[in-house]
Amino acid sequence: MKKHFIIFGSVFFTAVLVLFAIIMCAVTKDQIDEMNMLFENSFSSQYWFYEMNKGFEGEEYIEGFELQSFISSFYEDQMYQYVDNFNSGMYNAIIDTNNDYSIIAESRDIVQVYTSYNDTYDSRIAFPSNEIFESDDLSFYSYSGFENSKVDDYFIYDGEGKVENYENALELKWDQPLFVNEDDFVSFEEWIKNGEASVDFHVFPYNQNAKKTKANNDAKKLSNEYVEMYRNLGSSSGGEVLKELGIFTSREIYFRVEEDEGILVTYCSIYKPFERAIAQNKKFYLSALIIFILMELFIIVSTRRLYLSQKSFEIRSQRLTRGVAHELKTPLAVTKACVENWEYIDEDERHEYSEKIISEVDHMAGLITKLLELSKLSGGKSQVQREDIDLLALTRSIYSQMSELAREKNLEVSISGTKEDEDYIISADLEMMHIVISNFISNAIKYSDSFIRVAVSDLGRRIEFRITNDGAVVERKDLNKVWDVFYRTNEVRNDRIESSGVGLAVVKSILDLHKAKYGCESNVHSTTFYFIIDKAKEKN
Repeated sequence: MKKHFIIFGSVFFTAVLVLFAIIMCAVTKDQIDEMNMLFENSFSSQYWFYEMNKGFEGEEYIEGFELQSFISSFYEDQMYQYVDNFNSGMYNAIIDTNNDYSIIAESRDIVQVYTSYNDTYDSRIAFPSNEIFESDDLSFYSYSGFENSKVDDYFIYDGEGKVENYENALELKWDQPLFVNEDDFVSFEEWIKNGEASVDFHVFPYNQNAKKTKANNDAKKLSNEYVEMYRNLGSSSGGEVLKELGIFTSREIYFRVEEDEGILVTYCSIYKPFERAIAQNKKFYLSALIIFILMELFIIVSTRRLYLSQKSFEIRSQRLTRGVAHELKTPLAVTKACVENWEYIDEDERHEYSEKIISEVDHMAGLITKLLELSKLSGGKSQVQREDIDLLALTRSIYSQMSELAREKNLEVSISGTKEDEDYIISADLEMMHIVISNFISNAIKYSDSFIRVAVSDLGRRIEFRITNDGAVVERKDLNKVWDVFYRTNEVRNDRIESSGVGLAVVKSILDLHKAKYGCESNVHSTTFYFIIDKAKEKN
């Protein structure tokens, strides 16, 4: 049986797991498609300006002026791509094909410096010589002075200085790239009108953190591979040469060769859509995971409860079968013996034997009737005919019918309520409650040595019935078993009180039908059975 329940639970567990996986895959696939679409659009914007603004086209590369304009546009377009919303790795480069494929300009940390003077705005790009912009918090800085810095039409170079904001102060030194115009420049002080212009610095870090740095390095490696491939093949190519939109990794490369100008331009990005989708929707995935775990726990707990319930049912069935067999074995043996020896019995003794046979048959019939009654109650087929009943009065009435048995054992019996002038009215089935009280009192008389105390108490909305007697002790491990069919203590106290072993099982079923709370308490001094049932509703 256990194996079947394990298989049953495993099937449901696996089914929920598969369903959860399918739903999560579908949701994640939609998210990945959306991430890839945003990545693709973002990548396209990186090289869009190239097709629209070839400012140096038709000019000689050696003159450098138009190349400066192109390089300036190259960096200005990328400034807002460095800090993208996708944590993609990117690498862009301008390469001199006439000079052993040396790099003229490439992705790196940059600073945009802009001034405001008499409603006139101007800006330049500068390149810090050391990597110091490893921060997710990009903010505006004000300068505290620069020395020996030069400014041409597009760039700031040479010199050093300090910029600061409310939280940070940065020492900066400017590189002097090969593409700056050293023949036509002004000093930094002259550019800012000797301090009269308003100056701000905006930092654009290329490597914000270790994760971003790794992604950028991967993009650079991919770009270098394609440059080397072009160099070895020696053929011209251009446009988008690679577009792979995957689940875990997406890659795109734009590759353009301008042979007349002697330059090669690359735009390369690597993106992790799955990682980004998880990060962007982590609350959703966490909630879904919690729901999934709760569902699986529910299946495990429910399967275990079904197994224990089935196991308990089988144990009860086995006990019932053994109990019925035990109860019927003796009367059947007596009846068989009487019938087999009937012809050898004297005529004057046959009346006694026939009464014994009738008694044993009546005992078996009574047992079967009680078992059928228990089956009817347990199956919920019995209808509760509720009426108002005074529980204390009913208890006294039932005891008066059994008082002779208590007197024979010299038992001290008391039946009392919290207040004698009160009524203890409950809404219940009179016949069923008669069975309950009769069983409790008869069992108390059967197993008591000296006293029985019955107490009926008003608990507000409910009424409690408690019956306590000394004598036989119910072991702690058996407190729940007393309600099982054919359960008996090891001591048999009074043969005059008939016991079929199904009394408390019937009581349990009746109290369950009435949704009453019940139990058994026992120690070396006494044993108590109790139940708590709702009061009858007051009538206006």
